[in-house]
Amino acid sequence: MIRSVLVGMIFYTCLAALLVRKISFQINLNHKIADLTALLFAFATMAFSYSRLLYPQPIVCLLMLVTIFFLFRYKKSHNQNNLFCSAIFYGLTVFSFNALLITVPLFIYFLYKIGLSINRKGLLNVGLGLLPGTLLFVFWNYAVTGNPLMTLRQYIYPSISFQVLYPTSNGVWFNLEGVFGQLFSPVGILFVSPILFASIFGFFILRSKAKEETMLLASLVVVFWLFVSFAAHPGDVTARDFWIGGWANIARYMYLPSAILIIFVSGIFETIHRNRRVLAAWLFSLAIIISFLGNMSYGVHHDFMIGRSEQLGSNSLIIWPYQQKPIELVVFAMAILLVSLAYPIFLIVKGKRILDFVRQTFEKAIHSAR
Repeated sequence: MIRSVLVGMIFYTCLAALLVRKISFQINLNHKIADLTALLFAFATMAFSYSRLLYPQPIVCLLMLVTIFFLFRYKKSHNQNNLFCSAIFYGLTVFSFNALLITVPLFIYFLYKIGLSINRKGLLNVGLGLLPGTLLFVFWNYAVTGNPLMTLRQYIYPSISFQVLYPTSNGVWFNLEGVFGQLFSPVGILFVSPILFASIFGFFILRSKAKEETMLLASLVVVFWLFVSFAAHPGDVTARDFWIGGWANIARYMYLPSAILIIFVSGIFETIHRNRRVLAAWLFSLAIIISFLGNMSYGVHHDFMIGRSEQLGSNSLIIWPYQQKPIELVVFAMAILLVSLAYPIFLIVKGKRILDFVRQTFEKAIHSAR
């Protein structure tokens, strides 16, 4: 039974990778860059390291990506069938992870910006599309808790709250543990996947190609990040003296934002390759390798994903089942540096060939003129 579920999770992850590729192509990235996006999602983020664990985030991400895919198709064609499909999958997304209800204003604003006609047919398609998810939400809650509007988590942890400020013995503090911990802590997505740093630059590149789509994706990342960062631990179990602390401040709750950010990352690759930015290419390659190793290590020690780092024998980014010796760390570091030089060297060699071709052509032209 568990093996069947795990196979299903891997299958869902493969579908999500294909959807990431499709969405990349929808926002005007070429086919090769879209292929790269799917590979980066699979191996440079937590995608496949989580595909063998029984967490709901891969399914939630898959449903949201399908929602976005049909919504972007609707923007280009204004076909009501695409709007209907997007509404169906959005309802299922919210049913699978209720916190995503906070994204409703973002989708409404996007539909307004792309010129959604507020008419009877459009509203009917949206309403009918949301109906299955709404019915599932109501009937499931009633069957489990006896209250159609109360989820099981609310029933078990009635004290869950959205905590921007929290009191301590030293006074009232602004809750920044989650905000920074989600990104930079040993279970933050920028620690696990440093390649996601490049998404900041990729955002500005993609905004010039597909403004509305890029702004929607970025808004989803920021709003969801802030929500799960400020969410208080149910039952107030986790102490606030550790910056990973908080029920949601772990990498898996940023699974969906990672899938979106990797699309922004791929956007910068096209610029690096076209302009032959050697230094940027080396940093890009290095970040990809470290991201791959970091996520592979999460597959080896999945407990590290939920903040149990004190149980590990090795606390370095490249985590092996045993404590590394200094010579092993040196060998790993040298291997990483050597592999990361492959792409920059390719750009240098390719650039020299182009320069040689231009020089030979110019010399032939001069010789012919004489």
